[in-house]
Amino acid sequence: MNLSNNNFLSSKTQTWIIIIICAVFYINTLSNQFALDDNMVLTGNNSVKQGIAGIGDILTKDSFYGYIGNASDLTGGRWRPLSLIVYAVEYQFFGDNPSIYHLNNFLLYIFCCLILFKFLKEFVFKSDHLAAFIATLIFAIHPIHTEVVANIKSLDEILSLLLLLLTLYYSFKYIDDSSNKKNLIKSLLCYAFALLSKENGITFLAIIPLSFYFLTKKTFKEIFFYYLPYFIVGLFYLVIRFTAFRATGTSTDILNAPFLHATFEEQIATKILIMGKYLILLFIPYPLSYDYSYNEIPYVTFSNLYVWITILVYGALSIFAIINLKKKNITAYGILIYLISISIVSNFLVDIGAPMGERFLFQASVGYAICLGLMLSNLFVIKNNVKAFRITLISATLLCGYITIARNSDWKNNEELYIHDVKVSSNSLRTNLNAGAEYITLSEEDPTLQKQYFDAAIPYLKKAVAIDSTTIDSYLNLGVIYQRSGDLDTAEEYWEKARTISPKDDRLKEYENFLSLTYLRKGLDMAQKNNDPGKAIFYFQKSIKYQDNADAWCNIGAVYFSQGNYKDAKSAFENALKINPDHPNAKRGFADASAKVNASSNALPK
Repeated sequence: MNLSNNNFLSSKTQTWIIIIICAVFYINTLSNQFALDDNMVLTGNNSVKQGIAGIGDILTKDSFYGYIGNASDLTGGRWRPLSLIVYAVEYQFFGDNPSIYHLNNFLLYIFCCLILFKFLKEFVFKSDHLAAFIATLIFAIHPIHTEVVANIKSLDEILSLLLLLLTLYYSFKYIDDSSNKKNLIKSLLCYAFALLSKENGITFLAIIPLSFYFLTKKTFKEIFFYYLPYFIVGLFYLVIRFTAFRATGTSTDILNAPFLHATFEEQIATKILIMGKYLILLFIPYPLSYDYSYNEIPYVTFSNLYVWITILVYGALSIFAIINLKKKNITAYGILIYLISISIVSNFLVDIGAPMGERFLFQASVGYAICLGLMLSNLFVIKNNVKAFRITLISATLLCGYITIARNSDWKNNEELYIHDVKVSSNSLRTNLNAGAEYITLSEEDPTLQKQYFDAAIPYLKKAVAIDSTTIDSYLNLGVIYQRSGDLDTAEEYWEKARTISPKDDRLKEYENFLSLTYLRKGLDMAQKNNDPGKAIFYFQKSIKYQDNADAWCNIGAVYFSQGNYKDAKSAFENALKINPDHPNAKRGFADASAKVNASSNALPK
């Protein structure tokens, strides 16, 4: 049997192999629940939860508006309405059933792989269908895609790449038969919708003409006229994107500004190092994590050897691609797809608010798959070793399947994801915060295990403090744990630290109200049960520190009155009435104290 024969496996057989492998790899995601950012785009997004009625808001407002709810708090400037519209329509009919949304990702990923195969077979590897099959298989089985498929929120990534591949497919169908304008219209619509899925599509303003150059024999002039409609669509999108939906500010939160504490040299060097880590993940996708943010990848300088290795590797790839441009070498084409796709998530062109993410490799991995697929195809054809071909692909599929299926289980829900990944990304501020917070949630669901969960949460939250002492979430959650454990002094200490960092944070109001009410009750206990007026006044004053309330002032007045300190009592009752002029006890107390003060004044010798 000859591997160079395109009939080694029929096209139909290859298609079914791709479908079956994708299905087997990701079928276990259908039983998963919501996790990570699903709350931001779906379950906690008020625009989406309006169903079809919310589509107007989705189209005209920032994509996070429905979650954050205050335009002044939006700093990123994101407009990705297509996936939110899909969620809204499905929410209208199915509510918050996670299986429906996981089914979306599952089916669309399979479709995405099939369109990639069709495009590669018909236009990239016309005379080497084996390379098209291997390249598609590499893409389909790669564990790096688990985040995109298993995380509902990443529907935007799948829609974007699917529509971009359809854009290329229909554009080439149009080039093959320019009389069929329907293919041009389909292609342009797909590109427009791809841009509405995610900003990544803007990279195709470079990839589209590059594809025309590498995969056709058209002149530069012809390529320009074929490309012009796509440029117009892209330009129109950019005008809308950067006028109506531009960024409104710069984040000062280390979780969303990962290079905030870095020097200029550290920023550049660390970004380069991350580019090297992307390449490593493509070849060794293990272990995987939902988060690589501060301080999982510590800042480095140009004294770091791996920075220079990354520069040399990317330099070599770029030089190879440039040298082989004229030859229209397909490996060079794959390299350029990778380099162009990764550029938009590299933090060099735009600040994306995260140093690194597995989902950011989804589009770029197409270039990787093309290069590796062609290399393996050539190797197998040269050796003409069917046995080696089968063993290699089956072994790779089994290994990737094991990693992928296991990783899908980690995405089951927040509990599984956060508690698993904090061990992988152990130096990440976000993973430690999320793990600590998740244990608090678990303690609410099962109060009988509260102490066990709190003991598990505290080390993660304290590590978060050690990683970055300016993030108030660590202190807020530590305060909650100690408050619920009955250690109010320690809880207050942590909440005070939070207040020092961000005194206007809205979340502090809840804790301040709690402290005010708690100290008011303590004061009443000291006054009524323990007959300790000094301690009672101390607690009433602490109550007022967190909330200037009439009840605390009124009780201070009552204590002073009972001690015969009518002047201070009158002043305390007066403060209570400033807050609540209709407070009955304060009115009565003020009248009585005033009478005593007046009587005392009249009794003095003249």
